[in-house]
Amino acid sequence: MDATLVPVTVAGQVSVDSNPAGAQLYIDGNFEGVTPLVVSGVSRGDHRVVLHALGYSEFSMLATVNAGETTTLSLDLTQVGSPETLGSVGVNASQPGTQVYLDKMFRGTTSPGLVFPVIGVDPGLHVLVLRNPGFEDYNVTVEVVTGHITLFDAVLVPAQLPPATGNLFISSSPTGALVYVDGTFRGIAPVMLGTIPAGPHRIDLAFPGYPNWTATVRVGGGQVVQVLGAAIPGPQQTPAKKSPVPAMILIAGIAIAAIVRYHRHLLLNCTQETSQRERQR
Repeated sequence: MDATLVPVTVAGQVSVDSNPAGAQLYIDGNFEGVTPLVVSGVSRGDHRVVLHALGYSEFSMLATVNAGETTTLSLDLTQVGSPETLGSVGVNASQPGTQVYLDKMFRGTTSPGLVFPVIGVDPGLHVLVLRNPGFEDYNVTVEVVTGHITLFDAVLVPAQLPPATGNLFISSSPTGALVYVDGTFRGIAPVMLGTIPAGPHRIDLAFPGYPNWTATVRVGGGQVVQVLGAAIPGPQQTPAKKSPVPAMILIAGIAIAAIVRYHRHLLLNCTQETSQRERQR
């Protein structure tokens, strides 16, 4: 049996015309171009359609797209001011897919190689915020001038992500050991230690009356590593007793030296007395 497979159509297209023409068309926050415009390859389902035009209020609606069909929209914009009394901002972000906020209001998402326009802005100072996942928020104050487009180039900086951390649950047998991690005292076992940087760490357990227990463990980001340290019996270290013999010898030596010195003193006195008697004779 010969069978010819027919591709399943899951996308349709949107045809948008506006009054006035030349409005900027966004579908689901993505800039598609200016009206009149036919956008192909739109997935079936509901999509947010937004129009921006200088001097006109923002137009926003939900449009339903059916597979293999064209959804036609003819939209009238409401004038709020003349181009001569308003200005615009053009954003050139270094990263595509950057969300643009002006005065805390979401205005759309940038596309690769295109300047994102924010039109119909009152003259004066405005706060522009750019956001992109994986990058630091970009905040700047821009000045809008009547009848002009203020172009702004933004270079987004990658966000500084904190190092991955994990947890250590340290117990001991017997319990009550002093816990040291990388040489720093961290508590008495059992103890749970959080925000430990990922990587290898030295664990030391101090047991009273037993030799210290040491190990190196590796902590993974978002993991809980359990460590059980057991005391290993070893020879009891008792203070060495000093022999009393050296002390006795020292005392005897001091006594003998004193006796010798005393006898020398007596002998010297006797000699002096004998000499005096002989001189008197």
